[in-house]
Amino acid sequence: MGVGADSGIRAWPVRPDSGMTYVILVARTHVRGLTAAQTAARQWASGHANGVVLLGLVAVADAPGRLPKDLRESLRFVAGGVPRLWRIPWVEAWRSAGPGHGGAPIRETARLATDLSHLVSAKQETR
Repeated sequence: MGVGADSGIRAWPVRPDSGMTYVILVARTHVRGLTAAQTAARQWASGHANGVVLLGLVAVADAPGRLPKDLRESLRFVAGGVPRLWRIPWVEAWRSAGPGHGGAPIRETARLATDLSHLVSAKQETR
């Protein structure tokens, strides 16, 4: 599996060799994050992301505790438009950690890494 990277440009990635690009959307679970994820999911579903294989959405908690009902419903709605949803809970240590210093993986991030590895391997085998 190749190295992942943040596109940094808020646009769908395009490979110069016209190959397939595996993408995961990552969004905070606040209104702005879920709205952005919904916009991206709509673009992908309508065919505006040529060459992109969308693997799913990673929803990262924007605060500790349970999501309020309106945000839970919004997340459920957005998740209906993507192939998979992974939820990452609030991790207090991540607020002050510098790049590369996020601490040990939590169960959910370890599961995400395993799922992504299997998904990409399976997609590459079916080509």
